[in-house]
Amino acid sequence: MIRIVACLLFLQGWCQNLHLSYTDAVARALQQNLEVTLIQNEARQAAIQNTPGNAGMLPSIDLQANMGAANNNTRQEFSNGLQVNKNGVQSSSNTAGVYLQWTLFDGFKMFAAKQRLNLQEQQGELALKMAIEKTVLTTSAAYFQVVKQQQYLRSLETSMQLTEDRVSLARHKQRIGTGSSLELLQARMDFNAQQSAYLIQQQQLLEVKNNLKLLLQLEESGVITVDSIIPFDSLETEASILQSLDQQNASIGFAKNQLAVQEKMVLEKKSWLAPRIGFTTQYQFVRNQNAAGFALLNQNLGLSGGLQFSWNIFNGGTLRNALQIAQLDAENSLQQWQYTRYKVALDTRNAYSAWKMQQSIMQLEKENVSLAEESLKIIEEKVKNGLGNYLEIRVLQQSYEMAQYRAFQSLYDLKMAELEVKKQAGLLVK
Repeated sequence: MIRIVACLLFLQGWCQNLHLSYTDAVARALQQNLEVTLIQNEARQAAIQNTPGNAGMLPSIDLQANMGAANNNTRQEFSNGLQVNKNGVQSSSNTAGVYLQWTLFDGFKMFAAKQRLNLQEQQGELALKMAIEKTVLTTSAAYFQVVKQQQYLRSLETSMQLTEDRVSLARHKQRIGTGSSLELLQARMDFNAQQSAYLIQQQQLLEVKNNLKLLLQLEESGVITVDSIIPFDSLETEASILQSLDQQNASIGFAKNQLAVQEKMVLEKKSWLAPRIGFTTQYQFVRNQNAAGFALLNQNLGLSGGLQFSWNIFNGGTLRNALQIAQLDAENSLQQWQYTRYKVALDTRNAYSAWKMQQSIMQLEKENVSLAEESLKIIEEKVKNGLGNYLEIRVLQQSYEMAQYRAFQSLYDLKMAELEVKKQAGLLVK
């Protein structure tokens, strides 16, 4: 099981020669992966947006102030016969106040919006988990490919040592007159062929190491080493894994959350068909001065408030159309969730079956390696005693090399099958 710690501080002491453990490689990959970084930022954005204010639950408060002045020619006639006729009349108007607006009822839209924001924050976390799972699998495949090629290279070294011993034995037998030049030539040809295979394997190991360095964005000229073994973990029963898929699998969780988000959006659209009730209040200062007219000064300071009621009766059918579209989106999300559940369950069964099969294959290949090693020892003894021939030992050496390669491949395949089961079970990333 891999336990991911966010933003691990890794490779602070990076130098030319670096040993990478498996967990180090995964941590480095998560730090350097662009997709993980982008989705992580999107998840943070969803968390920032998840506030009561964005859902419309909180009031809006504004502070406003206005100042104005005028110079006019004024002519006024009042009903009592009084007339005012002045030029260059100075007037001013000053207003300042605090204004509050608060929606008290909007057809429960604000509550649906807050629930939608909660779900979208959860979706961001699930999307991040899926991106991390993808990166972990990619990194694991690259890392354990290096381990596999490294193990096979070491097995070739062992096989080369056996052939070198054959050359020495053939040369010794020729010197004492019990061997032939043909045997020595054949042994030397086999040794040269193995050296060629060894050089090819060295190149393959270099290539998979470079692929790993590219994935981890390590220095191109740096020399890396990896662990010498592939670790394995036990898994729960298939029935237990299948039973917990709805709660653990990130893809199912994401599809389920998307369905819930669409359902909340349907409720938000429905709310527009209901009336709206709001509360407004203001604390305001107003001062008006006019050098001409009946009132030379008008000044007010005080608190006022009231309720607002509105209900849209008809707007061309756009709200109902939007509601129908939202309902169709919810139906699509329901279908997607059901399909995701079905596919994940099927993929999990296939992955678990593959894991069980790879266990059996690994045991068979390990047994083949033991048999090949035993056969090789027997034929070597026969050759030393002059009872065997070099053709037999060469055939058995080839069988030994193939058995080793298949054994290493089975270990790699078993580990990747294990990781795939963990991914489906939601246990790859904690």
